[in-house]
Amino acid sequence: RRFGTPPDIVACGSNIVKPVVSDRRLLRARYGIEASTVLFTFFGFVMREHRVLELLEALAAVRTTGIDARLQVIGRFDPTIDGYHQQLVAKARQLGLGEAVTWHGRVEDDQAVARLIAISDAGVLPYDTGVGENNGAFSAFAHHGIATVTTRGERSGLMEELEVAVFTTPDVGGLTEAMLCVARDDQQRELVAKRAADWAQRRSWDVVGQAYERLLTSDPAPLEVL
Repeated sequence: RRFGTPPDIVACGSNIVKPVVSDRRLLRARYGIEASTVLFTFFGFVMREHRVLELLEALAAVRTTGIDARLQVIGRFDPTIDGYHQQLVAKARQLGLGEAVTWHGRVEDDQAVARLIAISDAGVLPYDTGVGENNGAFSAFAHHGIATVTTRGERSGLMEELEVAVFTTPDVGGLTEAMLCVARDDQQRELVAKRAADWAQRRSWDVVGQAYERLLTSDPAPLEVL
C-alpha cells in the first residue's frame, strides 16, 4: 500500500489443533459435564473490554429459564493481583453461579486447550470492538466446528456478512438473547457451526502455506520512482 499497490493479505490459521475424540460424551463426562448441560467457553484475555462481567450476568439470566448453562473461562486469571478479576469473583458469588463457572486460568498445553474447546457447545466472545478475521480465539472455535456468540463492532463487518457467528450487542440483554438462541435452537447452532467450520477450512495452515508460497514466488510490483 505504501508503494501505491493493494496489499497482499494472507489469513492466519489456528494453533489449537482439533483433537481426535472417539466419544465426546465420555470426554465431557471426564470434566464433569452432563449431556443436558449447555457449556459456553470464553477463551482469551480476561479484561474489561471483553465484557466478562456482562457475560456472567447473561449466564445467570439464561439459567433462570431452567437451562443448565455453564461457563468455562480459559485465560490468565489472578484475582489476588487484578482488580477486575476480583470484581468477577464477587459478581459470580453475588449471582449465585457457584460451580456454574470454571476459571481455568492460563492453560499452557495447547492440547489441553483443544480438549476444553472440544467439550464446549458454543464459544462466547463479547468484545467491545467485535471479532475480526484475525482473532485467534474465534479461529480456534471455528476450527473445532463450534458456534460462537460474539458482538457487533468496528472489526466484525465482514464476519457478519458471512454469518459465521451469532452476532449481538455487548450488553447483558443482547448476550442473554443470543445465548438463549444458541442453547435452545440446535438446528441454528449447527448451521452457524457449519459456516464457521467452512470459514476455518479456507484458513487452514495448508491453505495459508500455499498463499505464502504464491506471494513469495510471484513477481513483485515495480516500484514507482518519484
